[in-house]
Amino acid sequence: MVVLWFKKDLRLTDNPALVASVETAFRHSYPLLCLYIYENSVIRAEDFSRRHLLFLNDCLQELQTDLRQYNQELWINQGEVVETLRRIHCWHPITHLFSHQETGNAITYRRDLNVIEWVNAHKISWRELPQNGVVRRLATRDGWAKQWAIRMRRDPLTIPDKFPQLPKGADRLLGTQILTAETWDLTSDGETALQTGGSRQGIELLDSFLNLRGQDYTRAMSSPITAYDACSRISPYLTYGAISVREAYQEGCERKLDLKLMKAEKSMPAADLKLWNSALRSFLGRLRWHCHFIQKLE
Repeated sequence: MVVLWFKKDLRLTDNPALVASVETAFRHSYPLLCLYIYENSVIRAEDFSRRHLLFLNDCLQELQTDLRQYNQELWINQGEVVETLRRIHCWHPITHLFSHQETGNAITYRRDLNVIEWVNAHKISWRELPQNGVVRRLATRDGWAKQWAIRMRRDPLTIPDKFPQLPKGADRLLGTQILTAETWDLTSDGETALQTGGSRQGIELLDSFLNLRGQDYTRAMSSPITAYDACSRISPYLTYGAISVREAYQEGCERKLDLKLMKAEKSMPAADLKLWNSALRSFLGRLRWHCHFIQKLE
């Protein structure tokens, strides 16, 4: 069986691990199990809160709905990753495991080391595919920006037309229910207005930023009074992989081309064009910064 382990890449579009897992399952005529694991060690950590879970659950709910349109299911388990994979492997042997490359905190780093040890011991192929512009195992930072640009300019991956069969009997081992904050006794910290998770909401926010809200981005992003409206607010969608950095980057580039056409046609005042061009320069630069600082940690 092929297992696609969704970590923080909670989308169908432009998802290298998804495409590779589907191709592998078809090539070997294996079923495909799409898996999400609520990791207790991650959720109970000091850097995780109820806010994160609510956003995460929105993403999972949409991902589950989208997968069902392709006759697939998002199977859910609560626990640690190696123990979950061990149980699945005992029930139905895993031959291939797919996920994205994650640069996270010390908890997820140690978890990945444990997964590597376990899959090697069981002769399971684990392919981790790049999710963003972070390059693993760089010997030097020289040339990283060029590699980032090459990745960002590649065409985003489309959703496969057809998905492999579901593994039979998975419902006897795994669930499909989204777990609530009460599962871990995560209490409210007084939040009143939270962003809704999911790819559609992320794309909608990006679109409104690029076409309506973002004109004053360069000069308004640093003030807490103006940043709420002037900034893109897509950070959590990038963090949880509801949209990819490449999708956001290419949408920004498309908007730049639109502005060029408007300049040629003189269909936008010169002052507005100047503000928009500055905003897009800043925004596209900060998408690179997003990966730049994760690359430092990697």
